Amino acid sequence: MASNYTDDWKKRPEPIKKKVIMCGETRCEEGRHSFKTNMRKKAARLEKKTYRNGSCICCNEEFDIDWKRIDNRDLGDVKYLVSKLKLEAVRYDFWEIPVEEKDFDTAKKKGLLLLRKEIRKRVEKALAPPSHKIYQDGRQTPKSGNIIYYAQYAMATCCRKCVEEWHGIDRKKQLKKKDIEYISGLILYYIKKRFPTIKEEGLLEEPIIKR
Repeated sequence: MASNYTDDWKKRPEPIKKKVIMCGETRCEEGRHSFKTNMRKKAARLEKKTYRNGSCICCNEEFDIDWKRIDNRDLGDVKYLVSKLKLEAVRYDFWEIPVEEKDFDTAKKKGLLLLRKEIRKRVEKALAPPSHKIYQDGRQTPKSGNIIYYAQYAMATCCRKCVEEWHGIDRKKQLKKKDIEYISGLILYYIKKRFPTIKEEGLLEEPIIKR
């Protein structure tokens, strides 16, 4: 898909007609599924030790997803990962919806140089601790307010549960340095792919971290 953030704002796509995009939602009839185990059910908690589910939790259809390949966590193979992420409704939506204009403008002012620093701090603060040490893990990432948040949902790096589901990193363990670098790289990939007009250097001297 071509970026919806070129200099021609008149050609921005229509937003998805939905106020809140839910992580576990499915639209199987449209080819948009969910592979995240529903741990709210006691039976699921007893039977499953991971949030990864090899088939859609709604229609039970299995897909050709090479989980071993994804678990290599190779940024050089990110295109394959994205092609599979888009099978999931929430990931697809965050690849397609337009970002709030103010969020995009702020990102342009920061530039990629400061965004990299902000991404790293965001990952270390919101994702590095194990799930049980994160207050309400699964709700720590807003769905707007910063293009990093959009990237996190699109790349399944919004919480430790989704990180476990898609990237095979145990939610019960502290992230290692290589994991932090990998997740940061995924977020940056989304930003550079969707918003190619953001330059390396912006107008700000220090990154803005939303508390």
